[in-house]
Amino acid sequence: MPYDSTDWLNEYDTVFSIGGDLYTLTSIGGCNISLPLFLEKCQAKGIKYVLWGASVGKFEQNLKALNFFKKHLKSVDLIVAREIVTVNYLNSLGIKQNVVFAPDPAYFVKCPSLSSEGKSESITVGINLSPLSALYHYDSLETAVKKQAEAICGLVEELHCKLLFIPHVLSTSLNDNDLCYLEQIASRVKNAGHSVTMVSSDPGFIGLKSDLARCNFVIAARMHCAINAITMNVPTIFLSYSEKAKGMAEYVYGTSHGVFSLIEFEDYHKIANIIREWNLLKYKNKFFEIFAIVENRQIVGMISLYQHTSTVVSEGVEIFKPFRNKGLATKSILLIQNIAKFYGYKVITAQVARKNIASIKLHKKLEFEIYHEFISLKENRQLLFIKTL
Repeated sequence: MPYDSTDWLNEYDTVFSIGGDLYTLTSIGGCNISLPLFLEKCQAKGIKYVLWGASVGKFEQNLKALNFFKKHLKSVDLIVAREIVTVNYLNSLGIKQNVVFAPDPAYFVKCPSLSSEGKSESITVGINLSPLSALYHYDSLETAVKKQAEAICGLVEELHCKLLFIPHVLSTSLNDNDLCYLEQIASRVKNAGHSVTMVSSDPGFIGLKSDLARCNFVIAARMHCAINAITMNVPTIFLSYSEKAKGMAEYVYGTSHGVFSLIEFEDYHKIANIIREWNLLKYKNKFFEIFAIVENRQIVGMISLYQHTSTVVSEGVEIFKPFRNKGLATKSILLIQNIAKFYGYKVITAQVARKNIASIKLHKKLEFEIYHEFISLKENRQLLFIKTL
């Protein structure tokens, strides 16, 4: 529909804005205010405006944009933020009354039933790169193709891994067509003596899940390719060209440790080290489940179960900051213990940072015992708690 006309809106009472990068700055501090201005025209007609699945900010690099969006966002009828980072940022701007949190809608897309035969014994790394994001960082697509092909070749040589190239957006515009872009990169990688498997068809968002499930790890420039992989329990590295990747990674992992800019992607040693570190965790072929913690119809945290052996499982709980000190962690751990027991596990463990006094007290209260203290891969002191079910 055209933005320069609003007559067609007369039959509607609500507008949903679902654009991912319309409420943030580019890597050089630019922004696009055409849609917000259009939506203000809609509001002038008495039409409600909902910002759905939003990542917002940060705007401090551009004070003109900061002032514009601060005023505009306060006038929005409802902002449904997809990460707590966005909620906290909006709150810091004094925008609270019209803000709620809900995970990105892509997390609720039903996953197909897949066999466990798709993964080979060697590591397969899924690669999703986007010409649209590349143009945020490089002068031309030709330069981007060269640099990213070199990085991928270095990654293969370090990890001795297989490659699966995964386009996520197909468009008539070459500047937004992942398939055409990845084909150019694949050509260079093949010329360097490495093999590449390409998903050359368009199976759709749900159909692509079976391809993502073939991977042990995914590196994704497209946000929803990353989310799609995560819903298939595939550890995923975010290639970031805006703030939204950091917020989403913190929502999923509790840290932005797995977020790299496209320029940082050129340092394939760092990417390889992350994959090695994650591979040591041995997610593959083991039970791993993440549960949302819901209070008053709002997601307030997450808790996970991860299988170590046929009898031992570990739990990890995270209550988002606005909802802490309300007894939610206690209730969640007690519930997850019952779930573990139902699945037949005999022992439950938990890793707690030595400096996390509140969590240490909680686990002692719930009759966990300290088994030993150790240094994590990130060189942080950790306590391993253990409890017989």
